[in-house]
Amino acid sequence: NLPVTAGTRFTWRSDYSVTSPGWTVCLEPPSAPSPPPLPPPPPLAPPQPSPPPSPAPPPSAFRIVSGSAYCHVSTSSDGRSCVTDGDGNHGNNEACTVEVLQTGLLSATEFQTESGYDYITIGGTRYQGTSGPSNLPVTAGTTFSWRSDYSVTYPGWTVCYAAAR
Repeated sequence: NLPVTAGTRFTWRSDYSVTSPGWTVCLEPPSAPSPPPLPPPPPLAPPQPSPPPSPAPPPSAFRIVSGSAYCHVSTSSDGRSCVTDGDGNHGNNEACTVEVLQTGLLSATEFQTESGYDYITIGGTRYQGTSGPSNLPVTAGTTFSWRSDYSVTYPGWTVCYAAAR
């Protein structure tokens, strides 16, 4: 590329002998001027202190010992630790064992099973039908079990923990 300005002349000549395909001269428009440099970025704002960490959730009051496919630890809308057979009707042939991890009280917030066939057993007492535990004192290490038979399902159960007062 040879830079030229307006009015530049060039000359071409050939001699009397050998010929070739020739040549072509093309004019490219001048390139656009480079944009001016960007201004420097504004200074960074001083770092803000981090918000205090959220309080840790309370430890769960339950541990599923066996049958985690059928029983699940959850947190109630008021923040209590609960254990449940899950959403909707319980299934057939369910079984699980749950350990209570803290001394306190157990109460059913939902309880509807097939009386005589589907039940929770806590401390030798069977809870079935619509009669779930209510403010039942338990100590850390207590276990309870859930069993359902091979037919008829109901909405199931949810048992929640409260600290003893």
